[in-house]
Amino acid sequence: MQAIQSHMSEPERFSGKTCDLKINLDREGKVTSVIAVDGDPLLCEAGIKGMKAADIPAPPDEQTYQAFKASIIEFKPL
Repeated sequence: MQAIQSHMSEPERFSGKTCDLKINLDREGKVTSVIAVDGDPLLCEAGIKGMKAADIPAPPDEQTYQAFKASIIEFKPL
């Protein structure tokens, strides 16, 4: 969440709002696709941009990669 939020301007304007993002990652942690599934449209747009710019570390092992390579996250700014 922090990696996404660090690429957003004025995250406080989204206080109390959420967005579900469907993400796909490659083995190195690079986002290969991200789409909004549900939530506030403006937050989702900001979340998608932030996710694409985020520096996500590579999963430490195959089991972790398999668990997170295709997942839906609930994004809500802190």
